Amino acid sequence: MRGIRPVLSVLFTVVLSFIPLSVVMAQENGGTLTSSIDVEMRSYNVNGSDAKAHEYTDKRNTGLFGGIGLSYESQKYNVNFYSRDMGYDTQEYTLNGGHYGKFKYSFGYNEIIHNITTDAKSVYGNVRSDNLKATLPNTNPDTWPSTFDYYTKRKIIDMGFKLDLLKPFFFNVYYGHEKKDGIKPTGASSFGSAVGPSLELPEPIDYRTNNMSLEGGYAKKPFFVSFGYIYSDFKNSSNDLNFTLPGGTMDIFSLAPDSKLQKFFFKGSAFLPMNSRFTVNLSESDTTSDAANFTRFDGKITTKNYNLQLTTNPLRFLDGKIYYKYYERDNRSTGQILIGAIWTNATPLYYKNETLGAEMGIKLPYSFYIDGGYRYIRTEREIKDNTIPLASVLPYNWDNIYFANLKWNGIDYISARAGIEFLRRGADYRTAQSEAAYNRQFAYAAQNRDTFKAGVDIYPVENLNIGLEYNYKWTNYNDTPLGYTDDTREAFSINADYSFKKYGKLYGYFDIEKLVMNQRAITGTSYWDSKQKEKTYGYGLRADIYAIPKKLTFIIQHDYLDSKGTNDLGLYGANIWTTIGVPPNLPVNIPNVDKYKKYTVGVSALYNASDALSLKAGYTYARFDYSDAQYDNYQYAPTTGGSSYLTGAYSRPSYSANIVFLGLMYRFK
Repeated sequence: MRGIRPVLSVLFTVVLSFIPLSVVMAQENGGTLTSSIDVEMRSYNVNGSDAKAHEYTDKRNTGLFGGIGLSYESQKYNVNFYSRDMGYDTQEYTLNGGHYGKFKYSFGYNEIIHNITTDAKSVYGNVRSDNLKATLPNTNPDTWPSTFDYYTKRKIIDMGFKLDLLKPFFFNVYYGHEKKDGIKPTGASSFGSAVGPSLELPEPIDYRTNNMSLEGGYAKKPFFVSFGYIYSDFKNSSNDLNFTLPGGTMDIFSLAPDSKLQKFFFKGSAFLPMNSRFTVNLSESDTTSDAANFTRFDGKITTKNYNLQLTTNPLRFLDGKIYYKYYERDNRSTGQILIGAIWTNATPLYYKNETLGAEMGIKLPYSFYIDGGYRYIRTEREIKDNTIPLASVLPYNWDNIYFANLKWNGIDYISARAGIEFLRRGADYRTAQSEAAYNRQFAYAAQNRDTFKAGVDIYPVENLNIGLEYNYKWTNYNDTPLGYTDDTREAFSINADYSFKKYGKLYGYFDIEKLVMNQRAITGTSYWDSKQKEKTYGYGLRADIYAIPKKLTFIIQHDYLDSKGTNDLGLYGANIWTTIGVPPNLPVNIPNVDKYKKYTVGVSALYNASDALSLKAGYTYARFDYSDAQYDNYQYAPTTGGSSYLTGAYSRPSYSANIVFLGLMYRFK
C-alpha cells in the first residue's frame, strides 16, 4: 500500500465528513437526502480450480458483500457517495458532486483482482523475489520448495476537478495512481536449439503508475478549442529477473523497465455553413525508458497522431464525411541491449501510417437508407540500424477498403440491415532481403479480406421481440510461406423475449460460431501444414415469474457454452523432424484444442416487502470443464534429464461450484 494509504486517509476523511454535512445542507437548502444499503451473504462450495471459479472476484468462499449509497441533491448542489464490497479484493468507493453550471469533482478508489492459478509449484525458492535460485536437476515436484498462487491485483485511486465557472472557458484536472502487484507466469528458453530447455518462471509484479492530465479551453458555438497535457510515470521495483539454469549457471530475464510519457494535445471544432462541422485532433508524445541492466541503452519513442475530419448534412436526405489520419511512431532508442550474456545492437523500428477516407449516406424512398465509403491506408516500416541498409527488411503496405451498408424500416414491426466490406492489401517488398520468408508473414503480407453481415429485428405481435444476426469473414494471405495462409469465420445468433404482461417474461438466445485457420511453414525440404477448426455454440434461457405482481418474483435461468477445437497437423520431409524425434510424413491430428464447456443453472426470488425494503435469495450451480492437448497428462518436468521445468500455470482450470446467497436492500428517504 506504499503511496496509497496517505491518499486513502484523505479520501475517507472527506467521505466521512460529507455524511453529517449533507444532512445540514438538506435542512438548510431545502434539498433531499436519500440513502440505501445493500447486504448479501454469499457462500461458495468449489470443487476444482478456485482461481477460475473466482477469476475476477474475491477468493473467499463465504462472506458478507454489499454496498452503501448516499445522495444529496438540491437546485444548486449534488453530492453522491457509493461503496461496494468493503474489505474485499473487489472493494470500491466513489464520491462525486458539484455546483450545477460551475464546478464538478470526483474521488474514487477501487481494487481489481485477477486470479490466474492456485497452488502452482516451482523448482525455484523465494518465488516472490527477483532472484530465483534452485539446485538443478530436480525432477520430483513433491520436493520443490515453493507452492504459491498466480494472481495480479490492481489498487487504483483517481480524482478529478472540472471548472465551468468562467463560461465559455473551462478547465479540467485529473490525477490517478495505480499500484499493481502479484505474480504472473513468464517463459525463458535456450536460443538456437529446438530441443533446448524451457523454463516457466514466476515473475514478481510490483508496479507503480502515476497519471496526470490538464486541459483547458473555450466552448461556445460555433467554436470549440482545447489544449491539454498528459504525464505518466511508470516504475517497476524489479528491472531484472535472475534465475538458475539447468547446469547451475545464472541467467537474467529483463522485466518491464521504468518509463515516463509526456503528451501534448490540441482539439478543435467549428460549425460551418450547410450544416457542416470541421474537427481537428492533434497530439505528440515522447516516451523514455530506463532499465538497470541496460547500461548502454537509452530508450526513447516519439509518437505523432493527427486527425482531421469534415462532416456535412447539406440536405435532409444526404450526409457525408471526409477524413485524414496520420500516425507516426519513431523509435529513437540508441545503444545496446543485453540478450543472455551478449550485448546486441538495438534495431529500433520506424512506423508510419496514413489514412484517407470518405463516406456518404443517402435516404432513399420506401424507408431505405444506404451508406458507403472508401479508405486508403498506407503503412511504412523501416529498421534503423547502421549495419543494415535503411528500409531494406520490412515491406510497405497499402490497403484499399470499400464498404457499404443498407437499412430498411418500411414496416413498423420489421427492421432489417446488411453490410459488406472488401479489403485489398498490397505489399511492396522492394529488396531481396525484404522478400525473405520471415518478412512475408501474415502481419506484413498482401491479403484479401471479405466481410458480410446481416440482421433483422422483428416485432410480430405486441410484447414479442425477435432479433437475428449473421456475420461472415474470409481472409486470404496471398504469399505467406510462414504462418497463417487463410481463415474463415462465421457466426449466427438469435435472441427473443416475450412478456406475459402482469404474469412474467421469457428471454432466450442462441449463438453459434465457426472458425477455420490454415497455417504452413517451409524450411528447405521440410515443412508442416495445419488446419485448425473451432466451433462454439451457446444458448441461454430465463424466466421471470411474477407470482405476486410487484411483490414476489421468481427468476429461473440457464446458460450453456460449448467450444470444440481440433487441429489436423501434417509433418513432411525428413530433415528437421527426425532431429526432434518425430517420424516424417506422418499426420499428427490433435482432437482437442482449447476445448471447454461452461454452464450455469440458477433460481432466485425477489420480494418487495415495501417501497423501501427488498429481500432476495437464490442458488446457482456453475461448472467449467476444460481440455487441451497441451495440458492433458500435465508434467511439471516434461523432459528427461531435468532440462525443462513448468509451474502448472493455467494447467487445471476445471471446476464446479455451488453458490447460495441471501440479501436485502433498504432505501432511506
